[in-house]
Amino acid sequence: MLGLAVPICALAAVAASGSLAPSARLVSSGELGSRTLSPDGKALFAVVKGRGAWELAAWDLKNGSKTALASGPGDAGFFASPDGSLLVLVSGTCRQEPFDLDLATWDMPRKLRSPLLKLSGLHWGSFSFGFSSDSGVLTVADGSTTTLHLWRREAAGKWNALAPVHWGAGPSRPALTFLAVAPGGEQVFLISRGLWAGNDVPWAVEKWDVASGTRLPFRVEVPDTTFPLFRMSTTRDGGTLCLQTIEGPTGIDAATGKRKYALTSRVAAVSVSRDGRVGAAIDGLLFREPEARATDTITFWNVSDGTGQRRLSVPGRAGASAGAFSADARYFVCAGGPESRRAYLIDVAAAKIRSSWAADATLEDFFLLSTGEIAAVGTERDAIVIYKITPP
Repeated sequence: MLGLAVPICALAAVAASGSLAPSARLVSSGELGSRTLSPDGKALFAVVKGRGAWELAAWDLKNGSKTALASGPGDAGFFASPDGSLLVLVSGTCRQEPFDLDLATWDMPRKLRSPLLKLSGLHWGSFSFGFSSDSGVLTVADGSTTTLHLWRREAAGKWNALAPVHWGAGPSRPALTFLAVAPGGEQVFLISRGLWAGNDVPWAVEKWDVASGTRLPFRVEVPDTTFPLFRMSTTRDGGTLCLQTIEGPTGIDAATGKRKYALTSRVAAVSVSRDGRVGAAIDGLLFREPEARATDTITFWNVSDGTGQRRLSVPGRAGASAGAFSADARYFVCAGGPESRRAYLIDVAAAKIRSSWAADATLEDFFLLSTGEIAAVGTERDAIVIYKITPP
């Protein structure tokens, strides 16, 4: 379904201006869904779709070899853990049928193992999952059985199942959207509707104690206008719960449920630094009238308390993904310009563009690699082009 042409080994040079040199170019003969890079930037993972079926595969970007990891009928997509070491694959035939959830280790293709964990019979709209901020705990909330499944990562990457938490009697298939796991996995935050009542009750964030399986005295109502959510996460210290929505990021005290801050500008994408300290919200093309200005406004803020807000404008659309922070959160790389074919290196503290480079593809996704580089993934007709940028 997806073939690899001869890899281009030269990396993008960091300069004040100029062009990005691709590090690899992939030729696609199928529709690509979810895609990401391995943490070391040596492998591409993607879901390839076609004729009512899907395949999850990995390509070694050095020699072009392909490893098929999973396949099946219907559709599929995946999500990566915060540290990029694991992916969760959700697949099924349609939204009315049970979905399967798979967890697979994320390594070089030849070292990848078969799925470590698998849950079947999950229903669309009544399950959610999330990782702790350190990627050490995976939690899956199954609303159809009111069960919370938990796994903890031990030494050598082994995952051990913890005792399931049962909520008790409740309505069948309550609606669940997003889930966040507190550091250490002792507590779980859920956004649900109708967990204990009818669907006329508002969406709300609830907090559960994992050890006792009890709901804690914590409830924050979430207006319908805040949907869709991009995700919900906690800071590394567990003090702040951040809701990332199209209405703007909102910070909530994880202990009391009181609102700490709210960025009210409507955003199209949100990124948070690897250490969870700094966030970037981009207004994007999603909410722009055709005759409106051809710029994006990026807002940086301190995720824990909402302070330190800095704004700047970037020409053109920022792409499907907000971008990526450098490892030390001093720099942010995103796309802009006509058709998102220019990469911008932004000094976060100064909220200024320090460098920019032209690309021969539309830039869509950005990933921080374990090498400290930031990888940009773009599309050009039937090809996927990968660039690598090294922040100062």
